[in-house]
Amino acid sequence: MNLTSISKTAINTLIMRAVESEASHSKLNDPMAVELLARFMLKASEEERKWISGWKKRYANPFSRNRKSGTQRVNRLDEIVNNYISKNSSCTVINLGCGLDTRFWRIKSSECRYIELDLPEVIEVKRDLLGDKIPYELIGCSVLDTVWIENTNLVGNEKILFIAEGLLYYLPKDEVVNLFQQISQKVINSQIVFDTIPDMFTKGVWKWIGNQFMGTSWTFGFKNNTEVESFANGLKVISLDRFLVFR
Repeated sequence: MNLTSISKTAINTLIMRAVESEASHSKLNDPMAVELLARFMLKASEEERKWISGWKKRYANPFSRNRKSGTQRVNRLDEIVNNYISKNSSCTVINLGCGLDTRFWRIKSSECRYIELDLPEVIEVKRDLLGDKIPYELIGCSVLDTVWIENTNLVGNEKILFIAEGLLYYLPKDEVVNLFQQISQKVINSQIVFDTIPDMFTKGVWKWIGNQFMGTSWTFGFKNNTEVESFANGLKVISLDRFLVFR
């Protein structure tokens, strides 16, 4: 199994969820994250285990700001997903760039069609680690190769919620614009939820910090919260963290 195909950001967020889930007075119930991290450790290299142990110690600090903010993001997105499912029976939820996410086990997944999508090598690792537990659809494909929209029979459909957690700011802006254009052209009455960063965080010292600590850096940020509406016809902001796609 090629564990190096999983980015450090995906592993890092898994560590955060697992540590928070096991902490006293935890604000996140994610036992599957705990199990997935344990399985990951069994197959990780010595160097990977050392790196993971270092981050577990950092997150174990009850005053860790990264753990607090990460938990808040996870819970907020879970809340949005559950609200969408409650208001849209038999909807489809697609987790783009899923990495080592365990959201399926934290939401009302029995009431929707749930799909996860990531690069083929990432999906291969996830199947190997958690295949005996996964009852939903896994698609090995780049988010930017929008053929996945046709392959999942979404064209012309509605009541679809796309999740892009911790994803868009690692992609080139022109590719993000194309992704939104393709989605807005092919589905109706649907939503995209994603987190964003200010454009300033993709430059200078912020870019350097990302490279130093995570081995990667942000490449795309928004100048303002409504900028996305200019990416394609039919895009409309409906809240600071939810976006409506319709045709």
